[in-house]
Amino acid sequence: MYSVLYVDDEADLLEICKIFLENTGDFHIETTTSAIKGLELLKVRSFDAIISDYQMPGIDGVRFLKMIRTDYDDLPFILFTGKGREDVVIDAINNGVDFYIQKGGDPGAQFAELAHKIRQALIRKNAVEALLVNEARLSRAETVAGFGNWEIYLDTKMVTASIGARALYGFGEGILSLSDIQNIPLMEHRSMLNEALNGLIEHGTPYNIEFKIQRLTDGKIIDIHSLAEYHPGKKWCLVSFRISPNAKKLKVPLK
Repeated sequence: MYSVLYVDDEADLLEICKIFLENTGDFHIETTTSAIKGLELLKVRSFDAIISDYQMPGIDGVRFLKMIRTDYDDLPFILFTGKGREDVVIDAINNGVDFYIQKGGDPGAQFAELAHKIRQALIRKNAVEALLVNEARLSRAETVAGFGNWEIYLDTKMVTASIGARALYGFGEGILSLSDIQNIPLMEHRSMLNEALNGLIEHGTPYNIEFKIQRLTDGKIIDIHSLAEYHPGKKWCLVSFRISPNAKKLKVPLK
């Protein structure tokens, strides 16, 4: 069951909405008549989502939303109000409202829509959290195992790097270009790498090579095994690499 905070200065509506939403069996609704009281409740307990009116004394719904986004980041927030002005809707969207529902019409349909939007907001939040957890796990696995990948956009010569790639090559945060990553392999390997990339792009020659890099952060020489594929329509290369399992077999003199 999800815990939801509903803030509205209309006491009768608070009660009706609470009854309807709790009758679905999915929600426990805590109600209060002002955003100030809502903020006080948030300090002492947690909620899975917030429903808020717009036009309230003291702090209106959009200002309340801004305060929630500052202190509680991605907490689902639904603006449920009779105020239908376009500027209010735009302001709410620009400040990260999850959904905007206008009061009025058939009560049953209105509260059913509200329940549906709460569920949608919670599903979306949970999906984002799961994605972030999976990305963090992948990044840790890459770093520990010595894996990484580049996405090279040939039109702009810009590169998107995985966390494992940045760690292995010694790059910090920031924008990377093709020339940045081409300057990390040892000098004696660079022409071979350029020829392999050109062969992949121009003739579809398989890209499967081993070379040495000197990591930026500590100067350590590392043996790399790299594979790549090219997508002509997108003018995009995906290059994956890892610490070479055949490191001892490479007979390249180090400088």
